[in-house]
Amino acid sequence: MISGIEELSRAVALERQGFSVAPVAFDEMAGWSIVSGALQHTTRGFFNVVGIRQAGSFDRVFLYQPQAAISGLITTLKDGERYYLLQARAEPGSPGGVQFGPTVQATAANYTGLHGGAATPYIEYFIHFDPRAKILSDTSQTDLGERYLYKTKRAIVIEIAEMDEPLPSFYWVRASTLVDAIGQSLFLNPDLRSLIALAPWGDYEMSDHLYPRAQAVRRSLTAGQRPEVLGRWLALRCSDVAPIEYIGLHDLKGWSIGAAKICESRPRQGISVGGYRTCVAEREVRQWSQPLIEAQGEGLAVLACRHGSEGLEVFTAFARETGFGQLAGLGPSYTCYPGTVANVPEWLREPQLKTIHQCEESDEGGRFFRNIWRFKFAMLETTPPKDVEEQGLWLRVSELKTLLATSNVCTIQLRMMASHLLALMPDE
Repeated sequence: MISGIEELSRAVALERQGFSVAPVAFDEMAGWSIVSGALQHTTRGFFNVVGIRQAGSFDRVFLYQPQAAISGLITTLKDGERYYLLQARAEPGSPGGVQFGPTVQATAANYTGLHGGAATPYIEYFIHFDPRAKILSDTSQTDLGERYLYKTKRAIVIEIAEMDEPLPSFYWVRASTLVDAIGQSLFLNPDLRSLIALAPWGDYEMSDHLYPRAQAVRRSLTAGQRPEVLGRWLALRCSDVAPIEYIGLHDLKGWSIGAAKICESRPRQGISVGGYRTCVAEREVRQWSQPLIEAQGEGLAVLACRHGSEGLEVFTAFARETGFGQLAGLGPSYTCYPGTVANVPEWLREPQLKTIHQCEESDEGGRFFRNIWRFKFAMLETTPPKDVEEQGLWLRVSELKTLLATSNVCTIQLRMMASHLLALMPDE
């Protein structure tokens, strides 16, 4: 059992032993080649790198992986304390090589054994019936809408009765320690942060669920939900998106394919694709090669906060992203993907707001090579213009939790930032 940040850090250092990642040419990536205009694996069961064209936009590269992955977190109670089963997970694109992830993080190709490796640990809790397991949360959630086309994950939190000895690379972590870890940059991966946001939260200190540190967050968590606010979201859910046309990678305008890179002739999307070989000590497969998305510059997400009559409120903006299709999502107040030049609205700049917390996070290391985000939480000092408020919703934490528990509403950036509300201290 892990009961302190120091122990978590030692676990990460242990998992780094035997880990290595190195760039390789495309012809050195076993099983990968361009077929039917897309970079794909010979099994056709993993993700594809595809080109797209839309009216009003330049040609872009996206990941296409229509099979829903499983992102699952196991939790249990022992002597009245809540514990979560985390994996110290080595990924080729993770900063530092290792981050903590949930109990299970697997695509269909992984848990059906298409990769030819060992079985995914603990997957049986999430794909088979077990009358002893209690489902605390089960939703479908969107992934990065400007990197993936139509990708969702099934996000599940399950409570089990027994705390068995964990397998290698897995650790039982106290709820209080997990909340301590939330404030650490580049420590918890996106899937784990999403599941933390989706898991039950408690509004009092002796609760057996995750407990927000700040009084303003706890007050907002128990505040009444306003039908007129949630109803407005439903009324604006549909989005008018231009149809997508698939374009062969060789036919993309403004892109070139080299021996080891697919890249833009001048930066517009701000990404490239490179090949990498990875070796790890503890995974279902110990060595593999694959393409990864690389970004030229870090991303930025800003979440504006204010003190409302019922506690903390956050401003969430309507997110119309390519990969969401015809439905809009709900994201942070401002989102700028890695590789894109930030253009922060005037109302989200100093001195209109005061930064109360910021940290660095990364995109998932199994698809993206060290793509970094800066997450900024800011307390609004002035009233934003009226047209701004028409572009989103001021939400109480209780309302945000309701939308988080609704499938395919909140973007992955908003889910990750929501996890920080547990450790945020806006009262100071």
